[in-house]
Amino acid sequence: MLSLLGILAFGVLAWMIPFDAVRPDKNVGFRTNVKKMVAYPPVLAGLAMAMLFSAANETINLIFGIWLESSFGLIIAALGAAAAVIGLSELGGESLAAAFTDRIGKPMAIGIGVALNCLAALLLPILGTSTAGAVVGLFFFYLTFEFALVSSVPMMTEVMPAARATVMAFTTASVSVGRAIGALLASPLFLFGESSASIPDILPNALAAILLNAAALVALRYFQKGIESRA
Repeated sequence: MLSLLGILAFGVLAWMIPFDAVRPDKNVGFRTNVKKMVAYPPVLAGLAMAMLFSAANETINLIFGIWLESSFGLIIAALGAAAAVIGLSELGGESLAAAFTDRIGKPMAIGIGVALNCLAALLLPILGTSTAGAVVGLFFFYLTFEFALVSSVPMMTEVMPAARATVMAFTTASVSVGRAIGALLASPLFLFGESSASIPDILPNALAAILLNAAALVALRYFQKGIESRA
């Protein structure tokens, strides 16, 4: 199914996206663009922000299935239904970003999304005392993350227009690095929570997500200061 959908997506993209006329320019290249990025602090702050809030998401994303299974004994069909709810929340986050990000400003939208994601992570151990509460908590966690993630894409495309493709490639790589970091943290944190009788299973992961998101907000602030100082 994934292969068929991938082939379909490839065909649609090949049909919809026109070919660009390439103009040779000796002053443009990978090394030149990377040097420009490294010398421009807002780009580095944006990459750090993407890595951090991606890591925060992965600390929950990697273990939510086993959390639901171990806490509430959900079978695979019920886990599939929970995943479908999460898919709807991601669609909702993307729709909200389309509706509001340009109106309120991209840094503001990202800040709101990440801050609300912290709140959603904080609520997970509280709502997670029941199956319905856990699914509702996960819905809002993924909704707010997706809103912040989608809002960050246009911001990063505009931070250095002369090297837009290189910046976006590094942004995607930063998100992947963040997921790798979150994956390394997620399992040990969950095992620690599961082995402790005095705290909810999900609490260590939720706290890690909050701390990583808080660091992402700091990086976002550095991004804004860097842009303002060059305005």
